[in-house]
Amino acid sequence: MLRNKKSIEAEWRVYAEQGIPFDASDEQRVECRRAFYAGATALVRALGKLGPGVDPIEAYLAVFEGAADELKRFIEDGKAGRA
Repeated sequence: MLRNKKSIEAEWRVYAEQGIPFDASDEQRVECRRAFYAGATALVRALGKLGPGVDPIEAYLAVFEGAADELKRFIEDGKAGRA
């Protein structure tokens, strides 16, 4: 089985380094971290609601495809000033 060894904490560190402005306050950093982990929690919950009798591969792919589509729209909205 293929396992992703990269932790949520490792992803947070990459995001914090690349996505949070250098001059952000400590409070902004804390709020960003909370929001980041809330997003990770939402994704795990979505994967956990697949239910019995569901092909996990197909279901996981469907969740990830839906998330990818939603993130793409979010990025587009951000670029257009709507997010």
